[in-house]
Amino acid sequence: MGFSLAEQEFQVSFCADEDTICFTSSYPKYSNKLKKIAEALGVEVTYLRGGDTIRVYLPPECLLLREPPKKRELTEEQREQARERMRTLHTAKNGNLSLSADTVDQVEKF
Repeated sequence: MGFSLAEQEFQVSFCADEDTICFTSSYPKYSNKLKKIAEALGVEVTYLRGGDTIRVYLPPECLLLREPPKKRELTEEQREQARERMRTLHTAKNGNLSLSADTVDQVEKF
């Protein structure tokens, strides 16, 4: 039996004197990610509430907190230049065009 959207939770618990972080999830997107990480590390996954919720203890290195990416504001001219670079790169990767090293460098620098 699954949970409604309002009941799907993802919890992180960490105490400074512990060497692991407790992740508890009834949110399928994160439950699946946690299961894959636990399997890769050989860590036990505990199933709660009939298997709809999981709990796993992982090393602190598994937690990454970061700011969201900054939105880029491009002019129409910059957009067109980017489109052209992508067309050139896509064509070159598909083997339809041979590029000079300078052209590849220009495309990759962006």
